[in-house]
Amino acid sequence: MGTYFKKYGVRAETSFPVTDELHVSIEPNLQGVLLMLVEIYQQLKIPQEALAILNRLRQMDPDDVVVKLSYVELLTEEYFNHKQYLQQVLQLAEGSENESDVHTGILYYKGKALRGLGLLDAAKETLTLALRRKKDRPDELLMSIQYERALVHEAMGKASEARSDFEKIYAKSPDFEDVAERLGLPKLGAAEETSVLQSFSDSPEEGQPKATHPKSAARYRTTGDFPTGRPPVISWIASILSLLIGVGRIDEASGWVFLGMGLLLLPPLTRKIEESGNFKMTKGVKIGIVILGLILASALTPEPENSIPSKPAQSSSDTSTLHETNKAPATVEAKPEPIPPPALPEGIPELMKEVAIRFSVDVREGKTAYVSGETNLPDSTEFMVSMESKSSGRYMGQSKAEVSGYRFSAGPFSMENGPLPDGVYKIEVLMPIPDTQPESVRTIIGQNGEKLRGKLVKKGHLGVTVEKTGEFFVGADKATATQAEMQSAKAFRKEADEIYQELMKYLKFGKDMEQIRRSRDLEDTRQCGEKMQQYKLPVQELGSRSEKLPNHDPYYTHLKIAAINMTLCVTCSPGLAMDNCKMAEDELQQAKKVRK
Repeated sequence: MGTYFKKYGVRAETSFPVTDELHVSIEPNLQGVLLMLVEIYQQLKIPQEALAILNRLRQMDPDDVVVKLSYVELLTEEYFNHKQYLQQVLQLAEGSENESDVHTGILYYKGKALRGLGLLDAAKETLTLALRRKKDRPDELLMSIQYERALVHEAMGKASEARSDFEKIYAKSPDFEDVAERLGLPKLGAAEETSVLQSFSDSPEEGQPKATHPKSAARYRTTGDFPTGRPPVISWIASILSLLIGVGRIDEASGWVFLGMGLLLLPPLTRKIEESGNFKMTKGVKIGIVILGLILASALTPEPENSIPSKPAQSSSDTSTLHETNKAPATVEAKPEPIPPPALPEGIPELMKEVAIRFSVDVREGKTAYVSGETNLPDSTEFMVSMESKSSGRYMGQSKAEVSGYRFSAGPFSMENGPLPDGVYKIEVLMPIPDTQPESVRTIIGQNGEKLRGKLVKKGHLGVTVEKTGEFFVGADKATATQAEMQSAKAFRKEADEIYQELMKYLKFGKDMEQIRRSRDLEDTRQCGEKMQQYKLPVQELGSRSEKLPNHDPYYTHLKIAAINMTLCVTCSPGLAMDNCKMAEDELQQAKKVRK
């Protein structure tokens, strides 16, 4: 979906809970989808799958603080009684400063991990550091940190300091966790609690989430969001997809239908509707909402206009001038003759007949490519010019272009600021959907592109686009370039086959470690550690090699995922290692099936 939105020039994002205390904005790209999958696997109580995806995200960007936050939250909440995982939390949180709310969240879980390891002084110091900055930090997060520090004070035998923290939390939110009970105060009755929660949710401080604690109202794993039954994963997915489509069609009536449908399917809003009255949002009701929404969206989608546009009404500025003339005489000055627009390039028809695009590629000295072209689309039309290797997949590049005087240009295209390798390349010049174009362009082509005609015009789910494709080569001649392209494709395939064989070998090693991995004998533990160190670097090297493979072939994609799983397959983590061995084996089986 991210590639689809990027291709058509749509920027869409949604807010998603990466932990119980913090929401982040994600886009419909690979990283955003994987992050959503992590949260869904946590809902379904499959932390091993969530860990595997987080490992992949870490491989893609080791410095992504949102991924680090999701990782430490998962390890702390799901494996709090396993010291090796808490030690991993400290490694991930190393060097984190209190720079943003995400960093504050990382410090919170670091402090919690330190308490789990019995390092109470360090835990107190970390949590106190996290509480020093309160501006722009969610109240829920700050109260969770203060609650954790109170637990640390209790473990240190400092009852008065623990009570001080509990009292401060109670002053902000009397129903937070078990604070009232710890202070020896009566717990709110059901009716009182409902009243307090209602008043709190009706007038929250702007930008602040509702005050709860992960242990009592975990967003996906305990009570709170999912009172009974299976977590509404499908509702989340349907809601987010509807909202993203609605954003893509925000200028159309159908876009507002999708936005409304997405909001109605959003689990938190669904619960609000159910709590506000005796109405149950059953599965049948939700299906009915989807069907009705699709019917309305279809009915409200405008048909292409075939009639000649009516004469435009007189502008407000013209009317204003007439009124001024009635009030008092004015001297009429001669207007300068307008400058005629540039003539259409030879061989290019009028726009109302059909859309025309033609282009050429100039490969200059140093083997960098420049694209120049002509079109009958209006000035300021924005193009996305894409270039990629025809068969090897070793190169892919994009550049934006803007029409001026019926002409456009893009480039330079190069390979990491160096020469393009010899080979045959595909090129595409694409006008994204009208919603992404300036108003001056939409006035001419139609708000939804309904005035565009011709074989280059494509109608898709997101709207009308214009596409023109072609080929060119880099090299002495096309035959030489084609040969170079074939050799490159063969080289990648040979490298992929070697990676496949190596991964199969280490898969066997990882499985063979299971007996000593689960043994409690010290000698077996020592041997397991030695084998893990022995296999660690070669497997990491396989991961680096697989990442250099192109992305266009599913065979290569399965190998990349298998290499990520293999990094945990050859560890000494009971359960987690074998889970990743199984996932790596599944990916290798799929790779073998799709290999052409």
